[in-house]
Amino acid sequence: AASTGLLVQALEIQPQHAGALAGVGYLHQCSKNAAAAHRYYARALEADPAHVDALSNCAALLFNSGSSIMDREAAWTQAEDMYERAVHSISKTTLFKKTYEKPK
Repeated sequence: AASTGLLVQALEIQPQHAGALAGVGYLHQCSKNAAAAHRYYARALEADPAHVDALSNCAALLFNSGSSIMDREAAWTQAEDMYERAVHSISKTTLFKKTYEKPK
């Protein structure tokens, strides 16, 4: 409950904050409200198309509940694309590079 209030406050200050939007999407996903979760993830990805949490959580939502949001085949196709984008985004992070790239 407290985290919901903080996320709402963050969105009042900065309505396009991708992290807060993804967080509200995740809370809706945990509450089994797939349609609302999908709307918030979509807003997060409009704000930041490479937001890893929004990409991976929305992909999981589409894999698990996609048929309630859109055609099942379209949901799976979109989910696969989102997972690929999430992996691509993660591979560009400094932490990933420090952890997994071989020293030059």
